Amino acid sequence: MKVLLLAFAILYFSSYPVQGILRSKHAWEDEVYFMVTLYDKVNGTFICGGVIIDHEWVLTAASCAQNAQGMWAVAGSYYRPTISSTKWQRPTVDYGIVHEKYIKGEPHYDLALLHISEPYVWTEGVRPVAMPQPGESPSGQVDFFGWGQVTIGFPATSLATGVEVMRVPVLDWHECRDLLPKNLVWDDRMVCTEQMPRQSFCKEDIGGPIVVNRGRDELAMLVGIAVWSYLPCGMIQYPNVYSQVSLYLDWIEANTRGNKRF
Repeated sequence: MKVLLLAFAILYFSSYPVQGILRSKHAWEDEVYFMVTLYDKVNGTFICGGVIIDHEWVLTAASCAQNAQGMWAVAGSYYRPTISSTKWQRPTVDYGIVHEKYIKGEPHYDLALLHISEPYVWTEGVRPVAMPQPGESPSGQVDFFGWGQVTIGFPATSLATGVEVMRVPVLDWHECRDLLPKNLVWDDRMVCTEQMPRQSFCKEDIGGPIVVNRGRDELAMLVGIAVWSYLPCGMIQYPNVYSQVSLYLDWIEANTRGNKRF
């Protein structure tokens, strides 16, 4: 009997639906105009998420940009694009700029800019996100968007076919830091959101944005870029961690040749 119970527990916990970007709800197509999917151009492998900040620039996590040159940066896609898709705008990345203080494997300074070979053309489905004010501190509820896992583990991991969104509360940074693993380096240039049971972003969602939606008449405001969640995602209630964009605006401006939008 104990063996049967153990076997059941292994099966249950190794293949279960994760709520997160993940299974909170499907996003509306008109909500995701700022989303970018980063793909390996050679084999069509999905790499990371990203967000449009200008005609020529995508913001993502540094961990997504180690071999950025030649990636596709697909925009205007609600459904997960395929290598043969021609419907969406899909310029290639001609170079990436990883934050100079980023250390591989660490979550702090995990931010990168990707410059694309052909500027995005603004349409109803392709537009930039609005940038925050310098130093602006997020609070309340934010929305996270991504194409990540909806189930994990055995017998298979399944990925969302369309963009998923979860609405999550922002945590006080000091409270958040007390909950995080002590073997990694954390700093106050991050922002955390509370993780509910079986609700989290997963590794395929890294580089995706959290935003404040301000209604249909205004662009969503960018708050952070997803950089860290506990793996396996959704199992243990560590907070989800993001690079706080309002504290990197000087770095973004300096590396996008002083673009006046910022």
